[in-house]
Amino acid sequence: MTEERKNVVKKESRKIKLSILIFVIGNIVFLSACVASVWYGGICIYKFFTKWYLHDWEKFCVLIGFGGLILFFQIIIELFQKGNVPKRYKEISNNTHSELFSIIDNVRQLLNISKPIRVFLVDTASASIFVLPDVQNIIKKPERFLVIGNLLIENLTEEELKAILLHEFAHIVQDEINDTARASSIGLFANSFLSERIEFNANYGPGSLTQTMMILYYAFMDYLCRHIKRHSELLTDELEYEADRIVLQYIGPQIFADALLHIIKLSGKVEIPLSVRKRIERLGVALPAKQEKSSTNGAKIHIHLAHRRHFTPLVDFKYSILLNGKDIGEGNLIKGFTIEKDITHGLYTIEVASYISTLSLKPYIFEADAGYTYHIELDYKHLFWRGWYVVFCKEMKVFNNN
Repeated sequence: MTEERKNVVKKESRKIKLSILIFVIGNIVFLSACVASVWYGGICIYKFFTKWYLHDWEKFCVLIGFGGLILFFQIIIELFQKGNVPKRYKEISNNTHSELFSIIDNVRQLLNISKPIRVFLVDTASASIFVLPDVQNIIKKPERFLVIGNLLIENLTEEELKAILLHEFAHIVQDEINDTARASSIGLFANSFLSERIEFNANYGPGSLTQTMMILYYAFMDYLCRHIKRHSELLTDELEYEADRIVLQYIGPQIFADALLHIIKLSGKVEIPLSVRKRIERLGVALPAKQEKSSTNGAKIHIHLAHRRHFTPLVDFKYSILLNGKDIGEGNLIKGFTIEKDITHGLYTIEVASYISTLSLKPYIFEADAGYTYHIELDYKHLFWRGWYVVFCKEMKVFNNN
C-alpha cells in the first residue's frame, strides 16, 4: 500500500473511531437524560397527589418523563439484542467438504491466521467474511464467519477458489476492518431501532410532548449514521484494494481476474459492474471486449417510483432501497427514481431503510425466473395521524427477455 493510501485509511479510520466514541457518549447522555426526566416526572406526580400546585412546565415535565421512560427501555432492549446467523446459511464442516477446508487451511497458513473460523454455505455465487449484527461489537472485537456460495465451490477451479478465499481472509488480518464492522453494527442498531420501534405523532399535544426525547434521539442518530456511512464506504473501498494486493502475493493476477469474471458470469449479470472493472484494471489485466449474457441464470429487475406522485411531502425525502437486505440504490419521494439491476433465479425481498422513523415498507417478496424482466411500480401514502409515509408495491409486470 502506498503512503498516500495508508494516510487515507488512517484518516477515515480515525473519523469512524471518533463517531463510535460520539455514539457511546451520546447514548450515555440520552440514557442519563431519560433517567433524570423520569425521576423529575415522578417528583411532579408525587406533588400532584399530595395536593401541591403544579405549574404548566411541571406538567410538561411529567409528559416528557413518560417519553423518557419509553425511550430508556427501548434503547436498553436494542442494545442487548443478539444477532443470529440467517436461516438460509447452512454450517458445514471438514467432514462434508474436505476439499474446501483443505484450501481454507492453506489460506490460513499463508496469512498466519491461527484461529479456526466457522464456515457457512449459501445458495448463491458469492463469498464474504461477515459478523453477526450485535451492538456489543461496538465495544468488543467481533467474531468473524465465512459464508460461501455453493455455485463457487461447484464451478470455480481450485486456484480461482483459493484467490477468492485469500481476498476474504485478507480482511481478517486488516486491523481497520474492525472499524467497518463496528460502523455496520451502529447502522443496524439505528435501522432496527428507528424504523421499527417508534412512530411519530404528527399533531402537537400531549402525544408530541412525550416524544420530545425520541425526536431528539432520532436527529442525533440520523446525523451520526450519515457521517459514519460516508467514511465507512471510503474506508471499505481502500480495504478492498488492499485485500486484492495481498492476494497478488500468492496468486497470479490473471487467475484472480478470471475468478472475479467467473463469479460475474455465475451471478447472471449482463455487464461487469464498475467496481469489479476498477479492481481488474488495478490488477493490470485486460478486460474482455464483451461480457456474454448468461442464458441460464440471467434476469432483470426494474424498481420505479414516478416523479411527485402525490402532493406531499413538501421537502426532499430520501431513503435506501434494499434487495435481500443489500442496498441497491437511493429512493426519493419527490423526484422519483428508477433502479435497474441484473439478478439471478431465486426468491427476492424488497424493503426500504431510513434512519429516521418516518417511512416504512411492508417487505415485498417475489420469485424471479431466468430470462424475464420484473418491473415493479411503487407508490406511497401519507398516514397523517401518525406523521409518516408507507411505501408499497402498486403493480408488478413481467416481460419475457427473448
